[in-house]
Amino acid sequence: MKRKTITAALMALAAPLGAGTARADDDAAQDEQFIALLRADGVPAIADEGTGGFGMLGRTICQRLQTGSSLDFLASQVMSAEPGFTRPQATRVVVDARTVYCPTVPMN
Repeated sequence: MKRKTITAALMALAAPLGAGTARADDDAAQDEQFIALLRADGVPAIADEGTGGFGMLGRTICQRLQTGSSLDFLASQVMSAEPGFTRPQATRVVVDARTVYCPTVPMN
C-alpha cells in the first residue's frame, strides 16, 4: 500500500519533467540522509520504507525547485499523491529534499 502511494507521488511530481537520468551508486548516501531526515521529522510513511522511491521523490522535488516550483505547490502535490500526509509533513518532505539534494537552490 505504501509503495503504491510513493509511486503515485513520484508520477505526480515527475510527469512534467520527462524521463530522469541514471543515478550513480554514491547517490545512495544522499538517499539515506533524506530518509534519516524524514524519519527524524516524524513523517510516518517513512518509518517502514527503505530508500526505494523516496530518493527519486527527493530528486524530483529538487528538480522542480530548480525550475521555479514553490514550496507550497510542491507540498500540495505531495499531499495530493499521499493523502495521509498533513501539510506540515508534506512541507517537511520538500524542505528535507532541498536540504539533501539541492541546498543552494532558493525556495519560493
